[in-house]
Amino acid sequence: LLNWPDAPANTRQVLESLLAELATPHADSYHVARILAPLAPRQDADYRHIAFWARLRYFCRIYLESSRWIRRVENASAIAE
Repeated sequence: LLNWPDAPANTRQVLESLLAELATPHADSYHVARILAPLAPRQDADYRHIAFWARLRYFCRIYLESSRWIRRVENASAIAE
């Protein structure tokens, strides 16, 4: 964000609400998508905006998937032999 002179005005608010949502134990991709929607680049968007959007979406997807697997491991029962 340092080298992005014309970043969208609502970037900070969206990122703060995104971090708050990701901190909840039952965050899902639909709520995250609703939060990220205001930051979606338009057709005439700067390449920085498109790159930021793509990386942020990728991070959220990986974070949610990792959190889901961690919850599964934590809640798993022992295998009886």
